[in-house]
Amino acid sequence: MRRGRILALEMGGNNAAVIMPDADLKQALVECVRSGFVTTGQRCTCTRRVIVPQIRSRRVHPAFCKAASNLIIGDPRASHPVFMGPIINGPSRDAVFAFQRSLQKAGAEILVPSTPMDTPERGFYLTPGIAASIDSPSPANPTCTPVAMPDAYRGSSAPSSHLRRRVAR
Repeated sequence: MRRGRILALEMGGNNAAVIMPDADLKQALVECVRSGFVTTGQRCTCTRRVIVPQIRSRRVHPAFCKAASNLIIGDPRASHPVFMGPIINGPSRDAVFAFQRSLQKAGAEILVPSTPMDTPERGFYLTPGIAASIDSPSPANPTCTPVAMPDAYRGSSAPSSHLRRRVAR
């Protein structure tokens, strides 16, 4: 066995980040936004769900939405800094919007809608999306998408049974 190797497991693209009660919220939000929307969410290792203590969700949810709404989207080859480029093709962009509609039909509130962007650059651009988590299992997501779902848990620490149930979705 070689030591010092990174191992990434493909787990179906419904990955959760857990923000613990004593976490540095600013740093946790930076990492969750970065992980959720880097590569336009096209890596199946991107964060899809952010699990946070309910007591802190009133601060986390609006800040997460604001940060995602302020990402700079454009041509990755631009002379200015760009965080998120286009999604790979039209059908993938359409799948993002279909997934967002399926979340809404399942009862999720769309906090930040993912919408198409008209840009002078060629490509399939869209804005990041955020949907409030739902108690039932999320609808099937056939593609890796830039749509994240914050989720709150009760209590001051994350009970393991709650985390197992939330993370397993």
